Amino acid sequence: FKECNLIGVDFNTSFLESVVFDNCNLTYSNFTGCNLKEVKFINSKLDSASFNEVKWKKLEFDDCVMDSSEFFHTKLKDIDVSNCKVKDLRCTLDGLRGLVVNYEQALELSLLLGIKIK
Repeated sequence: FKECNLIGVDFNTSFLESVVFDNCNLTYSNFTGCNLKEVKFINSKLDSASFNEVKWKKLEFDDCVMDSSEFFHTKLKDIDVSNCKVKDLRCTLDGLRGLVVNYEQALELSLLLGIKIK
């Protein structure tokens, strides 16, 4: 998918394999319960997208905007979002283990954990 407007598309419980979303608007899209294999999101807008209970293998996010996206009950181990804009991420705490972030994102995620920084 290249330069597609996919606002609010419901991919619920879909199986996506070897799919690339390049410069797409996926705001409010629903990937809940999906099985994603070799899926890449490149320079795409994923604001308020739902990735709840997703199973994945080789999932990549590159230069994406992911504000207020949900990842409840999705393991984020080894997913690198360090070059993405991620604000107000919504997820289960155990799913955060192994997520690759930059310093700014780590600071914001510390608020989810209730950490007080002086």
